[in-house]
Amino acid sequence: MVGIIKSTRSDTVVEHLLKIDRRLRLKVKEITLDTIASMKLIAKRSFPNALQVIDRFMYKN
Repeated sequence: MVGIIKSTRSDTVVEHLLKIDRRLRLKVKEITLDTIASMKLIAKRSFPNALQVIDRFMYKN
């Protein structure tokens, strides 16, 4: 599942993700996210059964 939401505010992102049927969200087994604290909150609220995997890849310009 991939989603593009034009915001990084956790409450806004969660609001959009909660529109996905709960049964489908509960089937998500793993989420890859960065180290931003708000992403952990989004993952926990939206996909409570999923394992959170932190991606520590750093972008260099």
